[in-house]
Amino acid sequence: PIEASTRDVTGAWTPARALSDRFARDPTIAVDPSGSAVAAWQLPTSEATTTVQVAFHDRERGWSPAADVSPLGAHAREPQVAVTGDGTVVLAWRRDAPGSTQTVLEVVERPAGGQWDRPRTLSDPSARATRPRLALSPTGSAALVWEQKTNGRNTVMAATRTPDGLWSQAESLSPPTSRDQEPDVAIDTRGNASAVWIGE
Repeated sequence: PIEASTRDVTGAWTPARALSDRFARDPTIAVDPSGSAVAAWQLPTSEATTTVQVAFHDRERGWSPAADVSPLGAHAREPQVAVTGDGTVVLAWRRDAPGSTQTVLEVVERPAGGQWDRPRTLSDPSARATRPRLALSPTGSAALVWEQKTNGRNTVMAATRTPDGLWSQAESLSPPTSRDQEPDVAIDTRGNASAVWIGE
């Protein structure tokens, strides 16, 4: 299972606590300025489906029960989670497109104390998107990068989010003839982003 431990600035790490059922994998975690945390992971639900789950933690109540976030019956994997200064959670994953060999990259958001919105697709539905990496500033600016395979060629793609929650169209960061992979991204408090990847 996915396990977690927490520590305040002057204390010791707490005993490990299981957050998920067995066979969960790919955990990711983020903390807001108040110290509240959100963890996400993927959990197989059948031979053909995988769900993305989350759990929330605050210092008074501890960890919440795990909850499904990705659509029922989907094959959602490789979650990435981040949180803004006001507690808005942004969660990204890749999901197999129904009836296709392609995978799409989706994001959902949840305001502090609110409900998750509906998934929105950021990648090209006709391509295969994998390995999302998410960076989010305290003010709400975000950058998301991923690998995208089209006609056998890998490219690095990116989309950005404004502080008021608007996502840009995806754009390629790769040179026209390059075959690139394993991107990562970071963002500062003003929304300036930098991305790296392996070029071939």
